[in-house]
Amino acid sequence: MLATFEEPLTLKQLAHNLESSSSALSRGFKELFGLSPNSELS
Repeated sequence: MLATFEEPLTLKQLAHNLESSSSALSRGFKELFGLSPNSELS
């Protein structure tokens, strides 16, 4: 996960780096924080 900070991190990239699926990551994030992960990544 050594991306430059100039490039936005996508949900798909984050899920891949965590060896998870985008949907599982999204569900878990929303369950913990009450927000969509996309709202925090943009």
